[in-house]
Amino acid sequence: MRIKPVFILPSTKLFKGGGSIRYQSSIRHANLGEISEYLLKVGVPNMLQKSLEDRYLDENIRLRFLPTTHPYFPALQGKTKYKASLNAIRLISNKLILKKNCQLHITSATTLLRDKEDNRYNCVTPCDKLVIKWQSCLPGENIKHLRGKTTSVPQNLLSDSTPPIVDYILHPSGKKFSGEMIRDDGSLVQENLINRAVKGIFIFEFNDDNSRILVHTFEDVEMIDYDKKIQTGALAC
Repeated sequence: MRIKPVFILPSTKLFKGGGSIRYQSSIRHANLGEISEYLLKVGVPNMLQKSLEDRYLDENIRLRFLPTTHPYFPALQGKTKYKASLNAIRLISNKLILKKNCQLHITSATTLLRDKEDNRYNCVTPCDKLVIKWQSCLPGENIKHLRGKTTSVPQNLLSDSTPPIVDYILHPSGKKFSGEMIRDDGSLVQENLINRAVKGIFIFEFNDDNSRILVHTFEDVEMIDYDKKIQTGALAC
């Protein structure tokens, strides 16, 4: 039977002495396990196909896009803006960068607990965190990529004169994503998208009881263009 997240107010008193603190700590750890399992097995792998489940999103969730390398990009706050921005990223990825139905394969995952000091990542809260390194790959393809060339996200996408597709990500509005935002002459569009992959890091910062995502940060996003592929062999991400 699936265990649902439990919400406990900081003022809740369940036991005398340190019992309440111990109980709330156990709830935090249980919720951390559940939300981490969801993100690792379902949420992140399928992020290019569907949104994260609403029950795991804080009402004031914050989206940060490359804050270390591009600190001038504004952070977006609120569930509506977050979902609109992720939907824009999903559409852009499926139409411009990767083949449709591409999944994200997790290469490593690290949990950063609130009582452990760690300055490796650009975070904004003292809460528990989950750092996921990922790389895109087509599911079901029997392909082994060789001689991958890694580059940063193209500067034409991250310049000060922001093109419409990136402006839509950073400033989501009520209007729908339009095909006019996509230009076939851009450097991202190629005939054979199977030779391309994208990798990066997601940093999820959770709320106090680890039942919901408070901050979602995109970091170190890179594109990998492969010069050669072999039609036999195991899938390599």
